[in-house]
Amino acid sequence: MKERGKKAKPEPTRKPSEMSGAKHPEKPQITERAGVEEPIIVERELQPTRRSSFATIGDAAITIDGTVTRNKIRLSHLRRRGETCPDTVKILEAAEVYHTFVDGMLAERLQEHVVWPYVSHIKGFGLENIAKVIARIENFGRYYDVGDRMIPYYVTREPEEYLVLKGETLETKTGIWVSGIERLTMPSKLRKLAGHVPGMKREKGKKVMYDQTLKMLTWRLGGGLMRAQGKFYEFYEVYRQQIEAKFAADGVKIIPTPKGRRCPDCDKEWELKAALYCPDCGGTLTLKKEGPGTIFQGHVHNRAAARMRQMFLDSLWAAWRELEGLPVTTPYVQSVLQHQDIIPWRSWMDK
Repeated sequence: MKERGKKAKPEPTRKPSEMSGAKHPEKPQITERAGVEEPIIVERELQPTRRSSFATIGDAAITIDGTVTRNKIRLSHLRRRGETCPDTVKILEAAEVYHTFVDGMLAERLQEHVVWPYVSHIKGFGLENIAKVIARIENFGRYYDVGDRMIPYYVTREPEEYLVLKGETLETKTGIWVSGIERLTMPSKLRKLAGHVPGMKREKGKKVMYDQTLKMLTWRLGGGLMRAQGKFYEFYEVYRQQIEAKFAADGVKIIPTPKGRRCPDCDKEWELKAALYCPDCGGTLTLKKEGPGTIFQGHVHNRAAARMRQMFLDSLWAAWRELEGLPVTTPYVQSVLQHQDIIPWRSWMDK
């Protein structure tokens, strides 16, 4: 019997999974904060409709790149032991067919992209490589809540509904879509996204603050620009000579980069990249470190190549935004520091 004067407690609201007969529904992740257990519910944005087909194809191309590379490495290691794996061979053969198909589709779609008038006139890009870089930047787009201060003033789209996965529940929210290039309001933001900012590197136990895939693609693209020996390579040569002149003026000697590591015990040099101990006597190999007043030629090259990649990102940002009809801000070094050697993006065109 119910006690007189007390209201009956309403039944708790149950999830659809609980009402369907599930005896043990999954619990939200629990963590301790200041001695109190609180459920952590992760909200993940789902954007299957807003995501461009170009970004989707680019993601597929990058994924199959990794599949092909991993299987090639596996077969290479097996060959060293005189072995092979028929299943890995079959996977690699099928993956290479798909890899060729997706890369070809991505190259075709690139010719329809708004930034094609720029990328088509640069030597050393390679259609598949530059297309993956552009697709990765497009993937940077996201929804913002209506009235969010992070929405650039030039984005005037109407709010629209989109889906988010909040914990185990699929919810509908209303927001404003801002594309990747629209979010990158300054060239320095694209540099940061690609991880090409001095001092930006991975640290153990800390979240990576840049797109590691975009950084890898930019490194790969830089190699193509070097081999093509176009205007970006000319810039690299001039900048490298400036670095060398500065070191000479400071009394720093540039020495050849050692090919391997030296064993101080047996006084031998070994051309090994990852070895820690001498194959002959077992002594500890020395690391490649410059002595006082010296710097390796390889470090000079890396500095000049990094600067060249930064110039590529700056020119891509300026060209893309201008061709898209977006505002192009004056670089900080020009507006504040009064530098006069700013290179317009059209000046990088080789043909």
